[in-house]
Amino acid sequence: MQYKRPESVVDLQHSLYFDIFLKFRHRYAPGITQCKEHWFSFSLPQEQDFY
Repeated sequence: MQYKRPESVVDLQHSLYFDIFLKFRHRYAPGITQCKEHWFSFSLPQEQDFY
């Protein structure tokens, strides 16, 4: 499979905060309860299954 170069990644200029589930908080520094998500997109050469 051939991949496009990194400049094909588009920053959608969108972000949001979400609460980290209690069962995963041990993976973060003490006191961290939220995470900021940034949205990007990129083109694929053909349709792909997404899981």
